[in-house]
Amino acid sequence: MQLGLGIDTGGTYTDAVILDLETSEIVASAKALTTRSNLAIGIENSIDRLISGYLDASQIKLVSVSTTLSTNALVEGKGGSVCLILIGYDPVILAEYGPEVGLPTRGYELIRGRHGLQGEIVEELDSKKLIKVVRKAEADGVDAFAVSEYLGVRNPEYEILARDIIKQHSDLPVVCGHELTGELNSLKRAATAMLNARLIPIIRELIASLKGVLQKRNISAPLMIVKGDGSLISCDLAFERPIETILSGPAASAVGAHNLSKIDDAIVVDMGGTTTDIAVLKGGIPRVVASGARVGGWSTSVTAADIRTSGIGGDSHISRTREGTVKVGPQRVIPLCVAASEFPEVERELERILSSGETSDLVNVTDFLTFTRMPSNMPLSQGEQEVISCLKARPHSLFELSSRLGVSHPCLVPVKNLEAAGVITRIGLTPTDILHVSGEYTAWNRRASLLGARIFARELGVTVEELVRMVHDRIAFDISKEIVTKLVSDESGIEEPSYDRVCSFFISKALSGSRHGEGRGGDTGDGVLSCSLKAEIPIVAIGAPVSNFMPDVAKRLNTQLVIPNHAGVANAVGAVTGCMLKTVEILISPVYTTSGIECYTLHTPREKRSFRHLEEAYSYARSAGIAIANEEMQRAGACDIEYKVDLADKTGTVGNGKGTPLFLEGHVIITAVGRPRMVDI
Repeated sequence: MQLGLGIDTGGTYTDAVILDLETSEIVASAKALTTRSNLAIGIENSIDRLISGYLDASQIKLVSVSTTLSTNALVEGKGGSVCLILIGYDPVILAEYGPEVGLPTRGYELIRGRHGLQGEIVEELDSKKLIKVVRKAEADGVDAFAVSEYLGVRNPEYEILARDIIKQHSDLPVVCGHELTGELNSLKRAATAMLNARLIPIIRELIASLKGVLQKRNISAPLMIVKGDGSLISCDLAFERPIETILSGPAASAVGAHNLSKIDDAIVVDMGGTTTDIAVLKGGIPRVVASGARVGGWSTSVTAADIRTSGIGGDSHISRTREGTVKVGPQRVIPLCVAASEFPEVERELERILSSGETSDLVNVTDFLTFTRMPSNMPLSQGEQEVISCLKARPHSLFELSSRLGVSHPCLVPVKNLEAAGVITRIGLTPTDILHVSGEYTAWNRRASLLGARIFARELGVTVEELVRMVHDRIAFDISKEIVTKLVSDESGIEEPSYDRVCSFFISKALSGSRHGEGRGGDTGDGVLSCSLKAEIPIVAIGAPVSNFMPDVAKRLNTQLVIPNHAGVANAVGAVTGCMLKTVEILISPVYTTSGIECYTLHTPREKRSFRHLEEAYSYARSAGIAIANEEMQRAGACDIEYKVDLADKTGTVGNGKGTPLFLEGHVIITAVGRPRMVDI
């Protein structure tokens, strides 16, 4: 039997599955809490629960992991120290437009040297300055180098030469822009190269930890990582190109949803503990961001699945609005039921708050705080030090904490900066608690959830049953609106559609009916207008809580809901069932003179060549593109590779469209598809 081990590290849970690679049947599945401080711990726990006692690890022929590590690192501004070398860039353009894609206004090194649009040399590379820069960077203790030339995609000659010079004077990793993207936008290309270099130390640590975990369990199968477009690469290539793993987890969910449901055209809704991710499948393939993914304020040239993410999940914070209704998310907190399972003091404090009648319009009465980790390089006030000292022993409610610190009101306790820095974590009422109250899910301390719901309902002036309905309605409405926004964006081409008051009114009417809405008190009233929305493709819902919340979403959108078997671990299924994919694009541009076309310049990701005849250029482009794609696929760990070649010409005319046709440029696109190479143990 040939088995595959798929692992997904989500924001709340790390999922793992064992898949029979011959029949595509799931043999076993398991979940463990994600350990954000060290993802390998959560992965290790999930594997142990999966294979302990009854599975022969030697049968595992493939291991594939989708990870949030790269995405989180970009969002949180983490990563190694990088020496960014920019060849031929205009400092004025860098200063004016660089911050738009995330490039710093300083912190890079400018080197003379440049090619033109046809790939011709315009200015020689300043090798002497480059060597000085490398030596200084080495002395400063950087972790990696990133190199980008202004027109390096037209001729990567100087990027390759710079890489060779750097390697002669340093053993550190070197990343070149042309290796990552064919994007002509020089600023996005530079940002992508720099981010990739920053992520190398982080992904290297994760891969080393993963290999250690697998080795301890005698699993010696090839290790693959999921890319942001849902395809797979070897861990060695992921080490060189960690930037390609951003949005890895959501991409795996789309692949897993298709694999489990067998539905080619669908809206995939992945509801996890932290977020809800929405993707659209067309022909079984998730739609990708053609212009490059944007993560954490960075504009990149990385091809990734087009995912809409919102902060609605099982562990989203439930709070009150000024209008007296409930709000769900976007902040993630520890559910009361989970916290009380580890700290019985939480349940006892909830009992005290309920019996004492403590109330507040300024804070959530059911909120607690718990210590997470000591801060690094963060100045602390006296009050912040006292907060940490109190919370080190156990979690405290906001009222209990204000009393111990001698503060007149819980809203005055200095916790904002500590929460933002991850020093302390909030505990509160969540949808997971609401499911415990209704009895739909009872894995943790149900009594703590019941106490929290009674307190929260008292604050709203409603019954517990009404509170449960309000939370369900709010989640269904918010997810429905996120789906509508995603579909509107896809069809209109508007990246982030904005709604005026009239449009918002009709959307609320369509998604809420007469009972629910965003109007005052959550009711749209008994008006005479009615409208509805219909999604023309079904919803495939995956994630642990979808059976509880998604049926109402499908009703509001008048579409079919499909919750496939094993929906709770679909991301891990997607991780191990993905294919290998590589696209190589080659540009052919004519060189015109007064007498016509002199020659055709061919630009590959690795070289620039000229041909007298167009047929020769196309013939070489096909063979060179397939060779490059094959080499990349082999490095990625692929076998059984198939190639598809697409040709696309751009032409024009002179004389208001009535003159002689002009050949403007040609594109040769080679798409290689394969499957992961498995080695018999």
